Amino acid sequence: MASAIGDSPANMVQRVDAIKILKHVAKKNGPVMANRTASYVGRAFNWAVDAKKLEQNLLVHLPRHEEKPKPRCLTTTEVRSFWKNAPDAFNKDWEDFYKLILLTGLRPGEMARLKVDQVDLAEKLICLPETKDKTELLLPLRKQAHVILKRRCKGISTRCFTGRPIPRNPSDRTACKDHLRMLSRHLA
Repeated sequence: MASAIGDSPANMVQRVDAIKILKHVAKKNGPVMANRTASYVGRAFNWAVDAKKLEQNLLVHLPRHEEKPKPRCLTTTEVRSFWKNAPDAFNKDWEDFYKLILLTGLRPGEMARLKVDQVDLAEKLICLPETKDKTELLLPLRKQAHVILKRRCKGISTRCFTGRPIPRNPSDRTACKDHLRMLSRHLA
């Protein structure tokens, strides 16, 4: 958006200019990019208003493009392929991490933050006090998940995934995203 505005001072940019630019972004890069651009530029304008450099944010109440989330689930074939190839593709920590995500349905961040005291091995339950939607989750463990967690929790007092002998910690979001991209290419 900055390149389209050029050297014009922010207080000289008109709302109609911003709308025109965002329509161009939507046409060239898609509606999601136009929405993200509007959000980022809007935050910058909010800062400028707070700093008394602008009188108003010209992107306030700007209509956004509809975003359609892409539903995606692993197929049975992809799950079988992952299960078969995981020991060769990952070290044991990452293999456990992804297998538990598949077996429990937890989000990668929830799995990375899972603490030993949230796992009840006797009752075969995971108890998360608060999930992304701000609710408590009691999750019964399947036999395979129970076996993995029993092994992982042995002798550990804090988190189930601590990044001990592995080069990158499973709680590192970038590493997790890199692994998932690599895995999706491998399964394709």
